[in-house]
Amino acid sequence: MKFYDNLASLMAKHKFEAHDIWNLDETNDPTVNQPQKVIAPKGTKQVQQTVSAERGINVTMLGFLNAGGGSAPPVFIFPRKKVAPVMFEKGPLGCIGLPHESGWMTATNFFKSLQHFHSFVKCSKEKPVLLIMDNHISHLDFQAVTFAKDNGIILLTIPPHCSHALQPLDVIVYGPFKKRLGASQNDWMFVNPGVRISIKEIAVFASHTPE
Repeated sequence: MKFYDNLASLMAKHKFEAHDIWNLDETNDPTVNQPQKVIAPKGTKQVQQTVSAERGINVTMLGFLNAGGGSAPPVFIFPRKKVAPVMFEKGPLGCIGLPHESGWMTATNFFKSLQHFHSFVKCSKEKPVLLIMDNHISHLDFQAVTFAKDNGIILLTIPPHCSHALQPLDVIVYGPFKKRLGASQNDWMFVNPGVRISIKEIAVFASHTPE
């Protein structure tokens, strides 16, 4: 109830409109997804579906969505020490790519992601936005929290272990997104037989995935 009390207090104070209420969340976009279901005649003994490789390489995508149905360009975290533009330049318009050896979100990259978000929404202390997120340690970095406070980004965190119920992106967006992403990978492998999907294609698949 503390979360809802905080939400009600912020809504009463700032009177946010739908396009000012944002949610962010990470999701993993591996180079190998769960294969799609295959339709075959009843009684068929062997039904197969091709995948790019046995194990995939994970790329993290940070998405932003507002209550009005709008979105900001995503951030991709690539498992590399450096990121080349070729890895994301054909992705969703305005997206950026950041490096980390594991491919996971870090405090430094979250700070850069907030800067990217701010450059898109153009909020300020006089015209703030509400940003709802989970309280992962990378999201609570002092530099990121200070930047948000100085630039009109009001952070509201979801209670621990409640993302499955309260995280809008996790509940209603990323499920269908993953299915579309898998379909895009399947179509790509059909056109490129025998070629493995690399991390360079992940942002491209995301740009071809309808919202």
